[in-house]
Amino acid sequence: DFNTAGYANFYTLNALDQSSVKFEAGKFDSYRTVALLDLLGNQTNKNAYVSAEYQYTNGPFENPQNFNRINLFGKFHGVIDDNKLLTISLSTFKCEWDASGQIPERAITEGVINRFGAIDNTEGGYTGRSNVNVTLTKVNDDQSTFRNQIYFSNYDFELYSNFTYFL
Repeated sequence: DFNTAGYANFYTLNALDQSSVKFEAGKFDSYRTVALLDLLGNQTNKNAYVSAEYQYTNGPFENPQNFNRINLFGKFHGVIDDNKLLTISLSTFKCEWDASGQIPERAITEGVINRFGAIDNTEGGYTGRSNVNVTLTKVNDDQSTFRNQIYFSNYDFELYSNFTYFL
């Protein structure tokens, strides 16, 4: 679980009640779209769905933040034999942004910049992660459970920062 001081254990839905799509908009060129799509309908003992989210905002900053993030998730959960349950989930996200970075309080109090300004507006970053998780659960005749799990995780993070202001 890649932890250093603790972890959070998240559970995802095994099935959706219904498909849905939502669009939102707000201040500072902020937009968000979410879609949840049921793939198998009302099948007995098998469920599959995909979900997607896209978010964009420029934020309140003098230099546009150009923050954009996309999340994709898919899951299959179903009985594949009388006593075997297969769960497969795939997820990926990507996020990029331009940042105003940290700013010294003295620059604000001296009027060099306001609190939404920047000393160096070339800061920013990129991050992304992809995961695959496969679990095969077998329930034995004595009601004991045997679970096999295999997973893959790939993470990428790049941060462009100028914390000394000398670059």
